[in-house]
Amino acid sequence: MLLKDLGMIAITNIDFLVAIGLAAGLAKSEKVSAALSGLMAYAAMHLATALILKIVYGDPSKTEIVFEGVKKTVKDVFGLKIRFGVLSFQYSAFGGMLAGLLGYTVHKYTYKLKFPEVLSFFGGPKFSPVASTLA
Repeated sequence: MLLKDLGMIAITNIDFLVAIGLAAGLAKSEKVSAALSGLMAYAAMHLATALILKIVYGDPSKTEIVFEGVKKTVKDVFGLKIRFGVLSFQYSAFGGMLAGLLGYTVHKYTYKLKFPEVLSFFGGPKFSPVASTLA
């Protein structure tokens, strides 16, 4: 059982691994910053989805709707799971690919960015994950 659980770590977290690996693999330089950009884009995708679900349905784990003639919670109808501490869709590897591509694209345009001296700490590759979160 322990070996099975250890082997399932990679399978159950394939979305994280794809988002990180794709962004880092496509980047030509500053690969660590690109990997973090992919992960932050993936986290932002889940948090945005949770916010939209909360606005539309209130609390998805308690709100009931009629689906195919049966009263079910929104969580059960859409198959929501907890990711990053919020209820969100299961994006799986495809969501990881989208987030990885978004993180790489944002990283490509922001890792050489220069800020004024007051904000210079946040310039360069340190700004890529922040920009990916906002994208």
